[in-house]
Amino acid sequence: MVLASRTVVALLGQVVVVGSLSTQLKSAQRSQIGGGKRVSSVQQDLVNHDDMEYTARITVGGQELNVVVDTGSYDLLVFSNKCTACGTDGFDSSKSDSFSSGGLIVDHRFGSGTCNSTDAYDDVLLGELVSNHQSFWQVEEANMPVLAKMNFQGVLGVGPPNAAVQKAKDDAMAAKYMHKHDLEQHYAELIEHAESTSSLASSLGMETFSFCLGSAPGSLGTVLWQDSTPEERGDASFITVPVEGEAYWATKLQNVKIGDKQYGTDGSDGGMAIVDTGTSLIAAPAKVVDMVSEMLASLPGLDDECSDVSSLPNIEFNIGDGILSLPPSAYAGKIVGDLASSEVDGLPSLLQKRKSGGCGSTLLKMDIRSEQGDVWVLGMPFFRKYYTTFQLDGATSSRPAAKSISFAQHDGDCRPTTSSFLQLDQNKKHQTFSVDPSMVKVPGWLRAARQTGWLKL
Repeated sequence: MVLASRTVVALLGQVVVVGSLSTQLKSAQRSQIGGGKRVSSVQQDLVNHDDMEYTARITVGGQELNVVVDTGSYDLLVFSNKCTACGTDGFDSSKSDSFSSGGLIVDHRFGSGTCNSTDAYDDVLLGELVSNHQSFWQVEEANMPVLAKMNFQGVLGVGPPNAAVQKAKDDAMAAKYMHKHDLEQHYAELIEHAESTSSLASSLGMETFSFCLGSAPGSLGTVLWQDSTPEERGDASFITVPVEGEAYWATKLQNVKIGDKQYGTDGSDGGMAIVDTGTSLIAAPAKVVDMVSEMLASLPGLDDECSDVSSLPNIEFNIGDGILSLPPSAYAGKIVGDLASSEVDGLPSLLQKRKSGGCGSTLLKMDIRSEQGDVWVLGMPFFRKYYTTFQLDGATSSRPAAKSISFAQHDGDCRPTTSSFLQLDQNKKHQTFSVDPSMVKVPGWLRAARQTGWLKL
């Protein structure tokens, strides 16, 4: 098969390079809803890699792969064994009798670099859930040095499925605005691909999934596909909030409190919290990060091991009808490993230290605004305390919208508890986590928003 030449355009989105659709792809275009066999629910362990990365197992074309479950992206990416920069044990399409490929070529942009992908189709198993002829992107080239340290062969995007279509349309409008008329056909084909294929979650008829990480360093996490909703559970310990916007699992944030200092709403506008499994840390506005860094620097008796942070206050998020609190271990930790220059601007405590080691703030410094105020990103530390259920707006569409997010405090091993959200756990000792800056994952959409200071929800 001969692939068409590629054209490059700089955009703020995930997809920045587009090729042409082949006849094979056009003949394969169809909604894949109903193509998989739906099972009531499937629970999978999330394997912990140094508390900086968690992976689940899927099977593509009969080959088992480790994947990162990412609520900030929309599709399945699989690293090919042809990609020399993608680590080891990549997907070998020649070993699959059910594999087929199209002619669409794209570059996916992540926080740590880019990868060149082609559209592909194969049978995918997610536990006992099966989707035949599932659409995915096969990564064949990458400029992402961080992959050498990673332990996965793919990214399973479980962001709002309908956002993929809207994003393709936004990118097409951006190209038109920049008078890139030679790209109009390319982006029309990209829109057509997004509209005629389904995400894995959609193909399986999935309406909910839940994500949780164990609270102790080194512990496993859990993802439960097709989980019960809080209403079905009859569990009043959950609070449920509507999703705001279309592009992310985002919800309104009334205010944020750290100790006796309050941030967020001043009565004129609110803030937004994006709940994201693909971000390693908590991202916060600069004024909050600076305050935390000053607080840590002035705290007497805080050693380089961060062995006792019990005197530090919790972070309290006013979301929906409840208060969601995170312990000091969510924003302070031991810094280990090498300093990653690409992350220095996001980790001010490291910028000040200019050395490996020590106890410091682990908040990502992100001054980002949205239509509804300042943006916070609740990354991995959030899931170490809260069992989180993501619900789609039905499964009758190939690209359904995000509907709601539900939160319940868990017992440390990912079993939801009946504890009140007003219980702030001030007396509970929380173990601190080590943070290796070279392993920190900042998604491409978040890095782009940090550069512009704006994020469209």
